[in-house]
Amino acid sequence: MNLRVVAAVVALTVLGGGAWLMLEPPAPGDIAVKAEDVSLRSLADIPAARWQALAKKRIFFGHQSVGVNILAGVADIGKELPQIGVSIIEGGPEAQPGKPGLLQVQIGRNTDPESKLRDFVDRLHKAGPGAVDVALLKFCFVDVTAGVDVDRLFASCQAAVAKLQQELPGTTLVHCTVPLTAPRSGWRARLKRLLGKGAADDADNRVRQQFNERLRAEYGGKQPLFDLALAESTLPDGSRTESVIDGSKVPCLAACYTTDGGHLNEVGRRAVARELLRVLVTIGGR
Repeated sequence: MNLRVVAAVVALTVLGGGAWLMLEPPAPGDIAVKAEDVSLRSLADIPAARWQALAKKRIFFGHQSVGVNILAGVADIGKELPQIGVSIIEGGPEAQPGKPGLLQVQIGRNTDPESKLRDFVDRLHKAGPGAVDVALLKFCFVDVTAGVDVDRLFASCQAAVAKLQQELPGTTLVHCTVPLTAPRSGWRARLKRLLGKGAADDADNRVRQQFNERLRAEYGGKQPLFDLALAESTLPDGSRTESVIDGSKVPCLAACYTTDGGHLNEVGRRAVARELLRVLVTIGGR
């Protein structure tokens, strides 16, 4: 199906003996998009000298599974644009940042964002002042769901950021929005959307959106921000993927970027990795 034509799949649902016509968000894989549809022109136009400067930086990236997807996208782009030259260093449980390249470590426990925050802070403290040039922590979509206290989690993040910035002034922290999930299909989800209540994934995405809006309001335009959620919900043609809950639009992961509703496929990882590289070269390529 054509990307420009398909905004939703029309489904016919029988309710109370009557026929109701509703719009159902496309299921993962319904929209055909190729990796090359995600343009790399914005990266290709960046001078080689800025990529060379970035390659000398010591970058620490704490994450879980979606982070693995994103770094696979960085590797994909690196094959097409070899001038980028950022080395990805695989780190084990005790890995500490310290040499040029992007050290990636899976930290904390999924569904426990506070554990990831503590692990991130501890590793940077152990590395010490001057050991890391750029650092970012990415939560997973399972960390922020409908049951999470957004105010409490955001306050913890603020406190950690303030402490790190005070104790490690030479390290640039990159704030990262929480990744999203794609809307589920199926008659139960269709019925809930028909009634304006939203399905389970919609409710989770709404909480993620609340956290992400807090993050953007606090740090956007002031400190480096990797807007992962925005990249995940923006199609190659610039349009946005959204659900509607109680009359409000809630961004969601574009179906063409995933095969399981949460993790990124080849197209999705390229789209998100492009944004990560753009942010990193902006702050580190000088």
